[in-house]
Amino acid sequence: MATLRDKFGGCLLGAMIGDVAGAVVEAESPAFIARQYRSVDDILAAGDVEEFTGPAWRVGRYTDDTQMMLCVAEWLAAGEVATPQRLLARFSDAYERWRRYGPGTESILALYREYPAEWRSLATSMFPHGSYGNGSAMRVAPVGLAYFDDVARLAEIVALSEASPDVASVDDLAFELDNLRAAMVETEEIGRSSVHSLTAPIERGGQ
Repeated sequence: MATLRDKFGGCLLGAMIGDVAGAVVEAESPAFIARQYRSVDDILAAGDVEEFTGPAWRVGRYTDDTQMMLCVAEWLAAGEVATPQRLLARFSDAYERWRRYGPGTESILALYREYPAEWRSLATSMFPHGSYGNGSAMRVAPVGLAYFDDVARLAEIVALSEASPDVASVDDLAFELDNLRAAMVETEEIGRSSVHSLTAPIERGGQ
């Protein structure tokens, strides 16, 4: 029987696989996808996909979504005080332009390398009131897994990692946490070191 740790590992791996497959058909309509591909196997067998600009996308790579999700997991598992600056530093160190970063995020990460002391103003330079895009949803899974049994700490970490923490209220987080508990039959505890061990085997290069 799968343990809680197995299920948490499956959650992160599933997010990465979804990213790999979804990158091939990003921005395409459901009708186009249905006409072009019969299954996920067909999507993953596509080889290369033409981009709007730049070289073709090589199928099998993961995007900035997984790259940043791994950074969040490592940030939580590092055994150090989790601060926004340390998370931004991890994002900047892992940054690889070809992974399809959005222009706003790309600018912030590039500037951080030149002006690390200005991290707080850089974080809101592109989005003064916080970004209301879907980027945070793509990378937030490790937070829910690491603090699945502590709603208060979960809310604190979300507030640290977002420029607009008011978007998700504590009540919303509690609701999602209850859904997670319902899905987890096992009771085995998972710590920060476990989160790190789950992501370690995933090659950071993705090439």
